[in-house]
Amino acid sequence: MKLNSFEFGLLTGALRRLVQEQVDIRQWRKLGAIDCPEGHALDIGCGQGHGIKLAVSEFGAGKVDAFDTDERMLERSRLATDKLRNIQLRNHSATQIPAADASYDLVFDYQVFHHIDDWPAAIREVHRVMKPNAQLLIAESLPGLIEGSWWGRRMDHPKENRFTAIALQSALQSIGFRLSQSRIIGDHFIWLVATKA
Repeated sequence: MKLNSFEFGLLTGALRRLVQEQVDIRQWRKLGAIDCPEGHALDIGCGQGHGIKLAVSEFGAGKVDAFDTDERMLERSRLATDKLRNIQLRNHSATQIPAADASYDLVFDYQVFHHIDDWPAAIREVHRVMKPNAQLLIAESLPGLIEGSWWGRRMDHPKENRFTAIALQSALQSIGFRLSQSRIIGDHFIWLVATKA
C-alpha cells in the first residue's frame, strides 16, 4: 500500500536506517539468523533501500531481489543501491511474488506484513519462494502500536484482519515454518526467525 505523508517521512529518514541496523538485525542475530554467503535474498518491502544494502553487507548475499508497491520508495531504493551489483528492483506485492518456487536463501520482512490486507496469503507466497531451510527474518508492529499509540494512529494501515503476536506465529507454523523463540515488546513489536521446514 502507498504510505501517507507521515509514514513516508518516518520510513525515509535516518531513524529507520538506525532501527534496521541497531535493533532489527541485532534481534534477529540473537534469535539465530545466519548468513547466506553469495546467496539469493529477497526484501519484500524495500522502502528506501537500506535493507538491501544490509542484506549484502551484514548477511553476505550475492544477489538481492527487492520490491515495493510505492514508486516513491522504489526510486529511493534505486538511488541507495546504484553502486551495488546483482540488485533487482520491481513494483510488486508480497501476495504475488514474481519468482519460481524455492528461489531464495533468505527473506527480509522489515515491517511489511502488517501493511497487507491478506497477510496470510503473503506469508504463504513467501514460503513458496523460499528454499528448504531458508530463513524469513521478521520485524513487525502489533496492534498496540498501530491502534494504541499517537504515531501509529497517524499511519494508514488495514483496519481488518490485524494480527497479534500469537496469530502471526500460528499462521507461520500452520504454513510450514519452524519458529525461533520470539522477542516481543508488549503488544507493540515482535521479532522472530522463521525457517522453512
